[in-house]
Amino acid sequence: MTTKGVLPAKERQFDTVLTRKDVPDRAHHPTKGISVARVRVIFRLPESYGSYPHPLAYVDWYKPLKDPVPNIRMHEVSLSSRNHRQNSSIIPITDILCSCHLIPVFGKSTNPIWTSDRILDQCNSFFLNPYLRHYDFYLFRYLVDVYDSRKAEEERRVRIRLLGRAGR
Repeated sequence: MTTKGVLPAKERQFDTVLTRKDVPDRAHHPTKGISVARVRVIFRLPESYGSYPHPLAYVDWYKPLKDPVPNIRMHEVSLSSRNHRQNSSIIPITDILCSCHLIPVFGKSTNPIWTSDRILDQCNSFFLNPYLRHYDFYLFRYLVDVYDSRKAEEERRVRIRLLGRAGR
């Protein structure tokens, strides 16, 4: 209740984010440790629970990132469940890297009941958009390509060394 009376309810709105627990060293894949989550609420604990330096976020998790879909080179994600229930947890907001953009996986046709304000609940699978910002492209395309090239070169050198030993 406000001074203007009862306000109409607003449609709920949640943002999707990238999170990372540990910063990988150069030897690890650039997306190692990155997860996709949907933020439900950001809050602070009351002081009666002790002091906590940062606000917290209640998040719904998406399944871990796998290799990108080959022909479009985007990661496909869907909500994660545990014991047939949504996999959710509370994390410090310092674990959140940035927002991310999820694109519904449409298939051959668009589902007519999908709406922009409920799509995260209505669609089962999404593509993680690597083209939203320069940082997204740098992380999901450039750094991954550099890592893959280095790995391929290392594997090539190992094969050459093994072939050289086999010829002796």
